[in-house]
Amino acid sequence: MQATSTEHLQRGFRAQDAARYLGVSKSHFWKLAQEGKLPKGKRLGSRCTLWFLEDLNDFLNKLKSDNMVAG
Repeated sequence: MQATSTEHLQRGFRAQDAARYLGVSKSHFWKLAQEGKLPKGKRLGSRCTLWFLEDLNDFLNKLKSDNMVAG
């Protein structure tokens, strides 16, 4: 069976990679999460939370449309 190109895309991120994807530090990422500004991650274990690419993209689109970005 041949893999499609979408099977190679990363769909879930741990905190460090999600922060890098959003262009913020890991500590700022956790601050945004604690303030409820980020989408909820999916808890996979006691020390592992996963954020989905679609949710992170929705967050970025909302920032853009709401003019939440300081500038």
